[in-house]
Amino acid sequence: NKTCDPQCKNGCWGAGPERCLECANYHIHKAAPCIASCSSVPLHYDAGNKICKKCHPQCANNCTGPGEHECDSCLKVQHGPNCMSHCPPNMFPNQKKICQVCHINCDDGCSGPSSELKIGGCNSCKIGLQQSDGRVLCFSKESSECPDGFHPTYKNKMKQMNGKI
Repeated sequence: NKTCDPQCKNGCWGAGPERCLECANYHIHKAAPCIASCSSVPLHYDAGNKICKKCHPQCANNCTGPGEHECDSCLKVQHGPNCMSHCPPNMFPNQKKICQVCHINCDDGCSGPSSELKIGGCNSCKIGLQQSDGRVLCFSKESSECPDGFHPTYKNKMKQMNGKI
């Protein structure tokens, strides 16, 4: 004489929480096992009616609902209240994986807050000033920040070169 799993209600057809006629507490949406609570299964939330559903794919640990704004933490990056796979254009993730706006003088996005054409700075410049040490500082078209004795002229579009220093 075998007894049903404690998670079963009104009988079972075999041993284990996946062989219950009805769940005593919760079950995972579109899956068989009965469970004590949704929080006992990673990345699932209580959807009501004793059903646990999966969190949004961009959630890292847990959530309170199905939306990308209902995660307790983000898998990749956070933009405002939303978890996303990557930051929107002209934004970069800081060390806490929160999207920040690129420096105003960057053109075509950035990988960090710097106004230099480099990793951790601009991907390309609207206007760039090459320093004697080889660094390129980005400026805006409206800028009058050229050093004394210089004026802005268009030469060619400079882009950061991946893997090059």
